[in-house]
Amino acid sequence: MENYVAQTESRVVTKLKDAGALILGKTATYEFAYGFPTMKSYFKPTRNPWNLAHDAGGSSSGTASSVAAGIAYAGMGSCTGGSIRWPAQCCGIVGLKPTYGRVSRAGVYPLAWSLDHTGPLARSVSDAALMLQACAGYDASDPASANVPVPDFSAKLGHDIKGMRIGLLRSLYDDSCDAKVRAPYEAAVKEFERMGARIVEVPSITLAQAQAIEWPALFAETAAIHVDNVRHRGDDYNPHAKLFVAYGLLVSGACYLMSSRVRAQVRDDLITALETRADVLMLPTAGIQVPRVLEDSPGLGIVSENFAIYTPIFNFTGLPAIQVPCGFDSDHLPVGFQLASRPFDEATICQVAYAYEQATAWHTHHPDM
Repeated sequence: MENYVAQTESRVVTKLKDAGALILGKTATYEFAYGFPTMKSYFKPTRNPWNLAHDAGGSSSGTASSVAAGIAYAGMGSCTGGSIRWPAQCCGIVGLKPTYGRVSRAGVYPLAWSLDHTGPLARSVSDAALMLQACAGYDASDPASANVPVPDFSAKLGHDIKGMRIGLLRSLYDDSCDAKVRAPYEAAVKEFERMGARIVEVPSITLAQAQAIEWPALFAETAAIHVDNVRHRGDDYNPHAKLFVAYGLLVSGACYLMSSRVRAQVRDDLITALETRADVLMLPTAGIQVPRVLEDSPGLGIVSENFAIYTPIFNFTGLPAIQVPCGFDSDHLPVGFQLASRPFDEATICQVAYAYEQATAWHTHHPDM
């Protein structure tokens, strides 16, 4: 895509400009929002402003890094398996993935049609809510766009959360969360208890099960988009992205359909839990530390449980989720958690996230530039 020049503006950018935003420019992503950046990539990796030896997370790495560094007030990211919330955690900021269909994807190069979302990254929950207010809404040019009313996403900010039920998805992270990451997360759970929220347990799938659901769909859909380019220009790809396309071609139709059926069941189970047991769901954003910038491609390590990222469950179910900073690990790298709610109920996760944010000082910490 070296010489490609976009002929039209993405719908999100148009809506933000209509709302008065000043667009500074484009930021870097992982290659096609997919291939891990390494020192051997054509474009060098985005650095993390908290520690330049570390990655900014991805795939919305440039947005997260620039917002954390104070270069921009806020920015937009795309999210197929966690590419808004994961870089937001790595850079210590807020990342808001709306409900599937809430924000138009028109003008965004696709990665996986049934999983792709777009949403804002910002330094605070209130800023993320304002960004979502400006870009949300039905768009006929996106086939997945939902024709539903757009509420005031800031309406509940500042409302008390005493008595609200926060459901922990422990089965998803209990066995894989690094102790360095878990300590700040558990402190955040305690803070919610101190604020009067009720902590409840919500049964869920495991990390291995979540990966078995997400990755076949992601790889297969991505292969369908990139297969011709890889066949004719494969040497131009980041080897990690090229490997993922090849992996997607090995996903059978039966495997893809089974994954889709289980996706629907998990989504129904989570919605039922949100209607009967909890007001929001909570879990770490990731169970691993912010990674260092790599020299070589990590291969297929992303599909192993060693790559403990807990964001995909809300991509394949389409539920809205927000990442909130909750401190730093013992190596002074950012840590965060995510909250999720029922479809099109972004206002509630913003309410709960804002309550935590205002009760702590983490959102006032910025990298020393």
